[in-house]
Amino acid sequence: MQKWSADGTLPWTVGQCAKDKALAGEIKTHLRGLAGVAHDCPIAIDVDGGWNMANLAVTYVRDRDGLFVGGLMDAPNFDGITKHWYQLSGEHCHASVVMLRDGDVLFVGNWENEMRVYRVSGRNGWQRQWGRMRLSTLATSHQGQGLTVTSFEEAALTKPRAVALDRQMDRIRSDSFQTQQPIPTSSLYPVTLGGCTMEDLRHVGDIAK
Repeated sequence: MQKWSADGTLPWTVGQCAKDKALAGEIKTHLRGLAGVAHDCPIAIDVDGGWNMANLAVTYVRDRDGLFVGGLMDAPNFDGITKHWYQLSGEHCHASVVMLRDGDVLFVGNWENEMRVYRVSGRNGWQRQWGRMRLSTLATSHQGQGLTVTSFEEAALTKPRAVALDRQMDRIRSDSFQTQQPIPTSSLYPVTLGGCTMEDLRHVGDIAK
């Protein structure tokens, strides 16, 4: 998720993709879209609306500075309400928010054959703290392109196939795997039906100390 100013500058960018179990603020599956803004907080949705009844609908709320506030379904009211009413479509594609006069927020998300409406309360009484902070020593400015992973067609790493983001850095590995399903050759790891392929990857990036 990114915030862009009117002058074209980028104040912040947040929300890396989770590798295993998502930590607070990480993207569980992938960011599907922005439902709206309430109380200066952008509210985004994950494509995971609760697949296989494994979890409640996944949402991401951040404040105007990009700090992670939480998810709308983090503290649901189960008083006489079963879990599945807090789950949305297996592929949660559409959502919107509506501000009410009393400060509550209506969150509307798609289910398989209906739109579900949730009233979100508890926002009243929030406070923002202001002040100054002084660092005894300044950290080295982070310079670099970030972390990327490039997939190559061969172990010599001369024929790049695709580039994607990754949280590991500066390592080379080759792994083999099999599949019983055909995957298009334009994918990051192209394979043939029932066949084997080698995965030749190079991870490169800079991290601030």
